[in-house]
Amino acid sequence: MGNEMMDESATTLDDLRTLTVSETANVLGVCQETVRRYIRDGELRAMRWGGRLRISLAAIREFQEARAVRTPDPAETARRVKRRSRRDVA
Repeated sequence: MGNEMMDESATTLDDLRTLTVSETANVLGVCQETVRRYIRDGELRAMRWGGRLRISLAAIREFQEARAVRTPDPAETARRVKRRSRRDVA
């Protein structure tokens, strides 16, 4: 019944968690349209849930491994943004 929606490559409960296109764009450090293009081109697996695109953490991990994409640490990204905004003010 609901099992059709499960990601077959998911190995942990965390892998079953899904993100929106916007959240996925933030994780990958790209714009939302780029995420949609990856999905459209078959590079990133996604599913429709309630009419909306959802991307599993397992699918994001596979995409990153296939493209050898190193996602920056979110804490480090926040520090860089904060540093840049301080420079812009000065």
